[in-house]
Amino acid sequence: MLDSGLALPGVLVGGQLGPRIAIHVNDRFLKEIFIFFLTLVGVHLIYNSF
Repeated sequence: MLDSGLALPGVLVGGQLGPRIAIHVNDRFLKEIFIFFLTLVGVHLIYNSF
């Protein structure tokens, strides 16, 4: 499970960086980055479940 100690800093950092990145990055590229990171998280969770 996700350690709750890491969730709050992640939310705070993501909330600050997300809008700044979105200003400079094309919407289509931003969507591809998001899907890529979701895929990495999914693979990580699958391998850690064994």
